[in-house]
Amino acid sequence: MTTHPIISNISLYDAAKRWISRGASLLPCQPNSKYLVAGFGPFRKTITTEAGAAQYFERGNYNLAVVLPGGPRGLYCLDFDDWSRYVMWSESVPAELQTTHTEITPRGAHVFYRGAIPAGLALIAGVEIKRLAVVAPSRAKNRIYTDLGYPGFLEIPDYKAIIFSLLSEGNHPSSSPDPAPIQPGSIANAGDVVARIKASFPITELVGEYTELRPSRAGDRRWLVGLCPFHADHKPSLWVDAERNLWGCHACGISGDAINFYAREHKISLQAAIRELAGRLPHV
Repeated sequence: MTTHPIISNISLYDAAKRWISRGASLLPCQPNSKYLVAGFGPFRKTITTEAGAAQYFERGNYNLAVVLPGGPRGLYCLDFDDWSRYVMWSESVPAELQTTHTEITPRGAHVFYRGAIPAGLALIAGVEIKRLAVVAPSRAKNRIYTDLGYPGFLEIPDYKAIIFSLLSEGNHPSSSPDPAPIQPGSIANAGDVVARIKASFPITELVGEYTELRPSRAGDRRWLVGLCPFHADHKPSLWVDAERNLWGCHACGISGDAINFYAREHKISLQAAIRELAGRLPHV
C-alpha cells in the first residue's frame, strides 16, 4: 500500500483539498485556536470547494476544521483526550484497523473511520465520537496537530465492532491502569515528543544507519540515494530529502519521515517507534 505524503509536511490548503476530496465540509478557525471565524458558527455556512478553501487556507492564516459527512458510509472521528488511553486502545485492535488516518492533537489523538455509528453506544470517559474536528496542520496553544503518517488517508476503513467494544463502558476494565506516557523527562505532550524526535534524528543519519547514502548528483546536499532495505534492491531506488527530513522508495512506492522508517525497519507499530525513539532523546 502506498504511503501518502504526511499532512503535517504540506500546507493547510493542500490538507483542505484532501478533506474536500473525502466529502468533508470545511470551517476556518481563528489562528492558534478552535474558535470559528465570524460568519461560520454555528455552521451558517461551510466551505465545500477548492476555490472557497483557497480564500481561507492558501495563505495559512487560519486553522482548519472539518465537518465530516454522515450516513451509513460517512466519516467520523474518535477523539481521545489522553494520549496514553489512545495508545492502550490502539494496541488492542487488529493491525489493519490501527493504520487508519490518525492525528496527534495537543492532548491526545484523532482517529478517523467510516461507517454507521452503533445506536446507544456508551463510551468510556475521555473518548468521544465527533463529526467536527480540527485537523493537521492546525495549531492550538502553539502546538501543532500532527499526522502520524499512516497510509490510510484515502483508504479510511469501515469500522468493526471491536473498535467500539474496547471503548464501551461495559467492556472496558475500569481497574486497568493506563500505560505510562511516552514522553521522556518533562515533556508533557505527545506532539512535542514527535516534534523533538523529528528534530533530533535527521533523516540522513537515521536512514544512514541501515543503508549507505550518497548524493544523487555531485555537490547535491539535499537529495541522496541508496539501496532500499525493504526489498531486494540492486540499484539505488531509495531517496532521501535532507531539507524536508523525508524519505521514500521509487520501487516500493512508500515514503515517510524518520518515525515511519524506524517503524518499518524494526517491524513495529508507529506508537512503538515513537516510544523507542523518545527513549533515546536526552531528558529536559
